[in-house]
Amino acid sequence: MRHVDPAGTPRGDAPDHRDGSSAARQFAALLPHAAVVEAVSHNVTERLGPAEAAAVAAAVPSRVAEFTTGRACAHEALRRLGVPAASIGRGGRGEPLWPAGVVGSITHCDGLRAAAVARRGEVTGVGIDAEPHLPLPVDVADLTLTPPERRRVAQLGAAVPDVAWDRVVFSLKEATYKLWYPLRREWLGFEEVDAAVHTDGTFTVDLPRPLPTPDGEVRVVRGRWAVTDGLLFTAAALTPGMSFPQR
Repeated sequence: MRHVDPAGTPRGDAPDHRDGSSAARQFAALLPHAAVVEAVSHNVTERLGPAEAAAVAAAVPSRVAEFTTGRACAHEALRRLGVPAASIGRGGRGEPLWPAGVVGSITHCDGLRAAAVARRGEVTGVGIDAEPHLPLPVDVADLTLTPPERRRVAQLGAAVPDVAWDRVVFSLKEATYKLWYPLRREWLGFEEVDAAVHTDGTFTVDLPRPLPTPDGEVRVVRGRWAVTDGLLFTAAALTPGMSFPQR
């Protein structure tokens, strides 16, 4: 699900116009208590480890800055989690390669870079995504939302018009894929899942194939979403003994 870049999502250097700590608190409120979140509102400079530097060796400067800042957030989150410093490389699907015993997710959009990490024994999987709270272009919505999802989005838009419901569905699918891939190690297309968003800040995603976890197979991912300061936040997590985080 990582190959669609919706228009209206600016790329490049992120302007320092939002408080990273506020974003971190927002993500933390959507995730299990065991997760540690770090976020910044602007690009930072940090020395990359060998595997990290190799991952962006051929990238343009804006992508290097974005990647470096995301890794900086991940490094700080790992430090706060009590995990020794490690180079976080990139896998074949672009996924972060976390240290042993750690699960995590990284996201970036205009004005925000963030990472969430947790110990594997406390959180089975996690996915986060941040997007500008703007409607999706029609062609992107047609590509990433199924007909039933588009019908539900239209109904939600009629009832609550101040939420970009199509962007919420897009974002929660991104978060779900970030949770999915480390557990299944296989592609998951936008059209393969059925996502339902609820006005209470929750969502569900019906999966085409089960996710293997220590507690058994999971066929429905549940998560949370919120809109703050012009940004949309979505988060999905699996914790031992349950298929979604509880508070």
